Amino acid sequence: QNVDASAARRQHYRVTVTIARTLDDACAALAADPEAFVLAGGTDLMVEVNRGDRSIGNVVAIDRVRELRGWTREGDVLRIGAGMTYAEMADPEFAALVPALAQAARTIGSPQIRATGTIGGNVATASPAGDMLPVLVALDAVVELRSSDGGRHLPLDEFVVGVKANALDPGELITAVRVPVLDGPQEFLKVGPRNAMVISVASVALVVDPSGRTVRVGLGSVGPVPLRATEAEVLIAARIDWEGGGPLAAVDVDRFGDLVADAARPIDDHRGTAAYRRHAISVMARRALVRAFRVAEGEAA
Repeated sequence: QNVDASAARRQHYRVTVTIARTLDDACAALAADPEAFVLAGGTDLMVEVNRGDRSIGNVVAIDRVRELRGWTREGDVLRIGAGMTYAEMADPEFAALVPALAQAARTIGSPQIRATGTIGGNVATASPAGDMLPVLVALDAVVELRSSDGGRHLPLDEFVVGVKANALDPGELITAVRVPVLDGPQEFLKVGPRNAMVISVASVALVVDPSGRTVRVGLGSVGPVPLRATEAEVLIAARIDWEGGGPLAAVDVDRFGDLVADAARPIDDHRGTAAYRRHAISVMARRALVRAFRVAEGEAA
């Protein structure tokens, strides 16, 4: 019962696994069973299965679909295949184009997790602690979706709709994420309960667009969805000397940190309190800004 000649299907403990070889294979399999689980790296799904939190029926494995791998530059837009792994994001050529994504990818899990986990899986899981998400929301990323009925594009902030909830329609999968290529500095910072292989307690992404004269700030683990600190963005963009490159005033850096903290919507949980998260967000936002720009007096973070 192949999807076509290039796809294989086998039975594992009452779970039917379809191994898609092409994007058309994957779409056909999902059209036949829109409720099937899409499996790429499995670093999120299999944890839930092994813990007994999730039972699965049919599975469509997409890790062998070449159309989902790698990245291409299309003018000022970078198209990142959904199957691109965190380890692949460490490639210097890729990291030079989107430094904050590469920084975030390096903080995820162990080498084994980074070798198998994918950006598409991180986006689809839509966890508040997903390390790709604050960077992608700061970049105004667009998610490419595909089904047997065709394709569509959704901005990331419309795709992630709640805690581990996304806007995928039945039978649809993520094929790529599109982000702009900018020529300004980018930073990603996060804190967690330990120094390595850490789940984020709070995270901040800062992206500077000199040509557009904007500073974009994405926040993770401090709300049900990735957030933008728009008031902080507007304030600091008005204080930056875009033409002359003069230093920022320390008072503006501190005010920026306060406004970023105000944008957070944290909760108390087993990894940290809301108060700690809000404080950490403010400190990380100021540090990111200091790394991106010169500051006139003293150290603001």
